[in-house]
Amino acid sequence: MRSQTRLLCMLCLTLAFFVVEVVVSRVSESLAMLSDSLHMLSDVIALGVALLAVRLASRTRPTRRNSFGWARAEVAGALVNSVFLVALCFTIVLEALGRFAAPRTVERPLLVVVVGAVGLLVNLVGLCLFQGHGHSHGEASAEGGPRPGAACGGACPGAGTHGDRSGPPSIEMEDLARVRPLCGSGGCAAAEAMEEEAMEEEEEEEEVEATGSQMNMHGVFLHVLGDALGSVVVVVNALVYSHFEGSCVQEAHDDGEGPARHHRHHRRCWVHYLDPSLCLLIVAILLSTAVPLLRDSALILMQAAPGHIDLRRLREGLVRLDGVLAVQDMRVWQLAGSRLVGTASVACAEPADCRSIVRAVRRYFRQAGIGHATVQTEVVSRNHPLAVARQCS
Repeated sequence: MRSQTRLLCMLCLTLAFFVVEVVVSRVSESLAMLSDSLHMLSDVIALGVALLAVRLASRTRPTRRNSFGWARAEVAGALVNSVFLVALCFTIVLEALGRFAAPRTVERPLLVVVVGAVGLLVNLVGLCLFQGHGHSHGEASAEGGPRPGAACGGACPGAGTHGDRSGPPSIEMEDLARVRPLCGSGGCAAAEAMEEEAMEEEEEEEEVEATGSQMNMHGVFLHVLGDALGSVVVVVNALVYSHFEGSCVQEAHDDGEGPARHHRHHRRCWVHYLDPSLCLLIVAILLSTAVPLLRDSALILMQAAPGHIDLRRLREGLVRLDGVLAVQDMRVWQLAGSRLVGTASVACAEPADCRSIVRAVRRYFRQAGIGHATVQTEVVSRNHPLAVARQCS
């Protein structure tokens, strides 16, 4: 089953059951079920974001407004989802504290058990739908990428066509400017070699995008798993309450005038504090998902360097490349998922070495997991302090 179909089926199931849980939580006054319904709502948002990300997966072509297409739509949606979820958790905590001060009885606990069991069944269906999240779920377009011989205007012999591809080209305009003069002077072999390298880069980028799609589906799987745990808590709460509720009921005898009457009233006991306590447990489960999501999405939008990239070691590795005198500026950030972007400004002594240095730097970036790399070279004289320092080292 395609990712989009699975997401759509799970979205409809989750949305319908969210409405059911909200209604039953109000009828039964079960705070645990209300908390679980808000978890369901967060799942609805997460599934909607994932579905939108799958639909926009093929729309990564740069536009006038979006230089990277819609690559960060999922990140923006994740940030909204996490902020909304944290705010809801704060509201639920306040409600739970109020229940500790003034406990309430859970009405119709058997109804809560039935609804909680159905919710658990819905989440089990979701776990079955997304159990294969390790496979490729990205609907990568068959389009995108340069055609061999495109830089030569099709004039190079043997420049075949590998299908129309409308994605963003992997060859920078700087490289094309250097290649075109070669095409007119019998240097088509060099041009084809550069374009083959660009095609290899694109294949690596497609692998990275597929990995990002798998991470997206893995996130949905974790959402559904957390909600399944919430449903278990709701069922346990209702079962315990219905079983031990009798211990909280006192028989009272009315000795007033007229016929003797017996009436029952609830006294405070530990069962009444079970609902808000388990509610706080569900809030902890929600926050364990929301806080890391909020942190990660905020860091991505702030263009912070990924945690697994050691910028100091990366810079030292660039300096050790042949022909590189110094790394004057370097930036690495995360576009979305596992798609990393890097820029570097390096100094070199010989203009003839610039092209090979650019290719070496981009290859080094790709080995570090950085799929999109922009390299700027600056030629300095041999008497420049950078050149002198490199000769002395």
